[in-house]
Amino acid sequence: MQLGFATDRLAVGGDSAGAHLAVVAARAANERVAGLVGFQLLLYPVMRRQFERPSCTANATGPGLTNEEMKWYWAQFLSGETPRDHDVRAFPLTEPSNARRRAR
Repeated sequence: MQLGFATDRLAVGGDSAGAHLAVVAARAANERVAGLVGFQLLLYPVMRRQFERPSCTANATGPGLTNEEMKWYWAQFLSGETPRDHDVRAFPLTEPSNARRRAR
């Protein structure tokens, strides 16, 4: 059965940690097939572990997630291991994807 969907391009989306996963998935897909994921809808994506930034220290106790809660979530996500600063799976914006490098 054909539904009429375009199978040669995709969009991804998510919020918070889900947005992080969407970025990483889009990057991996585009590394395999350049331009496959052409659109992303990301709501407050978590992209870096920067607990000392002014916005993090000003909101360390809330509202929403506290700094201690965010540290716990990062530790769970990374299985207690410290990633390299340029590990794009943990920090997807640290370097451009191959697809963006090829386009330049």
